[in-house]
Amino acid sequence: DTSRPTDLQRLIDGIIDDLIALEAPISGFFEDVDQLKRLRHSEANDYYQQVYGLEQRRQAYLSRLRTQFVTRLGIRTEQLMRENEQRRESIRRTTYGRVEDCIQWVRSRLEKLSAMEFVEDLEQLEGMFEEHKVDNHEIQDFRQNVDESIARQ
Repeated sequence: DTSRPTDLQRLIDGIIDDLIALEAPISGFFEDVDQLKRLRHSEANDYYQQVYGLEQRRQAYLSRLRTQFVTRLGIRTEQLMRENEQRRESIRRTTYGRVEDCIQWVRSRLEKLSAMEFVEDLEQLEGMFEEHKVDNHEIQDFRQNVDESIARQ
């Protein structure tokens, strides 16, 4: 509180810029985790939780800096409002993109179920059972995508 407002503003701007710069690498981590999920890596969900926690902390720090410190200094700029809008738009695009993927997934599963024929041949039933196992795993992944989309809103 004894520093000059301009010095504090410069320091806060630097920290905010650094936090904004971390958005791209963290997005890359999300993509890496998605790849691990597709490859059915045993620790993919743990990695996702870590990356998600990292992104939440980054956003919390940004929010705190922008509201508490910037407001305390009495500084509200157009640039700050533009950055907030860009961040919201980015989150919106990511969220709705995932929702669209989930909707498409549901449609493809519905078509598959609608076209499914019931058979009595043991070999065909065993094959269907194996497909069911894969589908069940995909349903669990789908549920996680839905939960992620809800959490990001």
